[in-house]
Amino acid sequence: MTAVALTIFNGCQKEELNIDQLVDDVQPQLEVKPDVYVENGYLVFKNQAIFDSVLCHVQNMNELDFEKWEKSLGFISANTYLLKAEEEFSRIKSEDQFNSFYNKHNRNLIIQKEPKQIDFIFYSRSLSQLLNIQGVFKISQSLYYFTDVKEYIILNGNNDVLKQIQKSKGIDYSNEKELIVFNPNESTQLKSTSEFLAGGFVYTDYRWADYGTGEWTAFKRLNYTFERTLFASVHSFDPYTGVTRYACGYKLFFRMKQYHNEHGTWKSDKISYWVKDQYIKFKGLVDGQVVQSFDNVVANRSFSSTSNSVYVYYADKSFITTNPNAIDLIVESYSATFRSNRLHAEGCASCIFWETITY
Repeated sequence: MTAVALTIFNGCQKEELNIDQLVDDVQPQLEVKPDVYVENGYLVFKNQAIFDSVLCHVQNMNELDFEKWEKSLGFISANTYLLKAEEEFSRIKSEDQFNSFYNKHNRNLIIQKEPKQIDFIFYSRSLSQLLNIQGVFKISQSLYYFTDVKEYIILNGNNDVLKQIQKSKGIDYSNEKELIVFNPNESTQLKSTSEFLAGGFVYTDYRWADYGTGEWTAFKRLNYTFERTLFASVHSFDPYTGVTRYACGYKLFFRMKQYHNEHGTWKSDKISYWVKDQYIKFKGLVDGQVVQSFDNVVANRSFSSTSNSVYVYYADKSFITTNPNAIDLIVESYSATFRSNRLHAEGCASCIFWETITY
């Protein structure tokens, strides 16, 4: 048996993630599982700490290093799948080519003909470097599945449950006691949701471009999302008391990604970003008790992106609890003003365009 292992140490310093430290041969008789490996087409992480460390590292990798990391594991992430599909999509010149592309990718992507664009079929864009194109990964024993509006956590990692959920297009599989479903539509808290809390597109730099439409066309757009994701996996089991303890947590962040219009197709940019005038009010809860709260302004940030997206983290907490449903994150208010390089106001190439998000 041959596996590719990635060992992550404490912290998130770039020098701690050494691609050359990948181990190629693991002796099967030792039954040693690597920290990160591929199973059934999705990534498996040894525990939540490993997942958090890997996520931090890949979000700071440039595109070349990330490609090397993926290849070392024999994995194609949702992020890479989308980028390659965007290249293929940009070469479409006829109805037959579009239909061929649609038939090839429609199970894995949202495909729009007018306006001409493609996107993930799941909401959690911030995890696209670690999710496969179907929106799945595994942490410890917990199998995660993201759809366009929900997050499913199968605590015992039962692939049959995953297949039933996928087959039913995300309908709740309520007979499975090991299943947690974060559903924003059923939340008792108006602003408690695991879907992205707010977001959209900014379109600017309009020019006259006749792609068969004979109208003014935006040449730049900025995709932004304010997202929350929750986590829960088995931490330990006490055979004497029969008590299972769970590692649970949440992440809250703002994400930006700019595109340019290339002959009618939106393609990702590597660009600089700024965010200012940030104010946020939220509280984290475990078993109904407030364990973290914040109500204040946040310092201005600037980013020079060598990848395709940038992130501003506001909360990233983990806890140990006996109740996997115990974690919640309530966002009461959020606002920020942001922009990316070469994003200009309409009719003014020298005017800097700022956009504001409020929640």
